[in-house]
Amino acid sequence: AGNVVLTFALPAIVVGLYFSVGWNGDDILPGPDLDYEGFARSLVPSFEVAGVYLAWLALSALLHAFMPGRIVEGTALPDGRRLKYKMNGLASLVAMLVLVGVLHVTGVLSLAFVHDHFGALISTITIFCFVFSGFLYLYGKRHGQYRGIGSPVHDFFMGSGHNPRVPPGGLFDLKFFCEARPAMVLWMVVDASFAWAQYEQHGSVSTPM
Repeated sequence: AGNVVLTFALPAIVVGLYFSVGWNGDDILPGPDLDYEGFARSLVPSFEVAGVYLAWLALSALLHAFMPGRIVEGTALPDGRRLKYKMNGLASLVAMLVLVGVLHVTGVLSLAFVHDHFGALISTITIFCFVFSGFLYLYGKRHGQYRGIGSPVHDFFMGSGHNPRVPPGGLFDLKFFCEARPAMVLWMVVDASFAWAQYEQHGSVSTPM
């Protein structure tokens, strides 16, 4: 039951906070400033938003796979093996932030894009996460040293595979990738986007921002 609650409650909380701050005058409960129609429209995904997000994912994966970095061994597995990991996070981070800056300065894609399409991004990312989690559930059972308990709900939430890698036995660790990228870098871009939007609207960036 706890896994089901977390699986669906966490996205609902994100949407609820977005609704409260952006469309309901900062109130949790429906208030006089309620704009339900605007809120509902803002959540509808678009091909543009999906394309930008998928491009972000693809760039994250390419940098994770091919950006130079030192190879380190992980902790010992139950069978005594130690998996290898490529540590190129800092170089990939710099490359991604430089690219974001270049796209903004050249006018190809403004930093404000994330702010202006935030609802659609929430929906797009949530849908992708459920679909990709389904893939990981099936992939982990087949290729990732199955560690589940036989409950589809539990295994879907916790992960059915211990160390799922693409290709099986390769260097691209899906858990390592999903944990560290692309979301953690995207958080920085989200912050920068909202700061830029505030600067455009008010001519300054507040201390809370």
